[in-house]
Amino acid sequence: MRLCIDARMIHLSGIGTTLQHLIPLLDNRSHEIILLGEKPIAQCMSIRFTLPIYSVREQIYYPWKIPDCDVFWSPHYNAPLLPIRAKKRIATIHDICHLAFPLSPFKRSISRLLLQNACRKSDEIVTVSAFSQSEIETHLHVKPKKVHVIYPGVDLQKFSPKNKIEQAPFFLFVGNIKAHKNLTVLLNAFNRLHLKDHRLIIAGKKGGLRSFDREIEKQIEQSPLKKQIELLGEVSDSQLQTLYASASALIFPSLYEGFGLPPLEAMASGCPVIASNAASIPEVCQDAALYFPPRSPEDLAEKMQQALFDSSLRSKLIQKGFVRSALFSWENTAQKYKTLFFGSEPF
Repeated sequence: MRLCIDARMIHLSGIGTTLQHLIPLLDNRSHEIILLGEKPIAQCMSIRFTLPIYSVREQIYYPWKIPDCDVFWSPHYNAPLLPIRAKKRIATIHDICHLAFPLSPFKRSISRLLLQNACRKSDEIVTVSAFSQSEIETHLHVKPKKVHVIYPGVDLQKFSPKNKIEQAPFFLFVGNIKAHKNLTVLLNAFNRLHLKDHRLIIAGKKGGLRSFDREIEKQIEQSPLKKQIELLGEVSDSQLQTLYASASALIFPSLYEGFGLPPLEAMASGCPVIASNAASIPEVCQDAALYFPPRSPEDLAEKMQQALFDSSLRSKLIQKGFVRSALFSWENTAQKYKTLFFGSEPF
């Protein structure tokens, strides 16, 4: 069987993390795997394709670049608009955030067009949580039997308490600097704490984003605690591992998430998690996180103090985090994708 994968996003966070872990776990001995991208990956055959996602040129060249194949997998909703040489098409839609938090009426319309196209043209849709499944079925009018939930995994070899380095205490945020990440509430909560010995470290991409929240830099500059706030930008894998393992707590204040890997990565690292009770986050974290209403900086500040000074609560969060994060493995994720790609039995 021949599987073709659009792998252009492999070097990004989020979707890229999924591709980085899944492609090596797919069986390329029994099946031929072809990747669309910049260079060969995991001993798979590669077809050079570097046009930007969401572009008109991408859509024009898709039919020319995608070879004859049994299955074509789009790991994002920028699926081909034109006919392609694939017997079966599968698309993964992680969330419909671009409809919930549009950048502009025009970009919202483009997002809806691409999402509807991915749902209509694909034989199967994969998503990453029951929350996203419900959103897709409700807002894009997709039949439930067409949508499959496959959770991402956590790399327990990579994220571990052993990465901890003793340093000045800090709270941690991990994620791209976008409006739906709700950093304004986090900054307001941190300002309320007045902790002279604690820092707030924000680790996440800010350059090159279509929806970069420019207000965050202004709010940091205006904060009375601005000298205690560090906006690191994108960090390396090794830096991220150390940050998780060394932080007093991870704060995950998002208004909208299709899944959200940072809480599970933090849990695997022995870091307590304080998270908003919005969207898919309670589904993912269950009882292993301390929750707050995402619009309430007052409640978040209270939870940050609890996680810092209540040693019993802190210990319980860490232990529950280890248990919860251990339930998500990339091997299980890969097996479910392989069943969808190569097999016919349900999962």
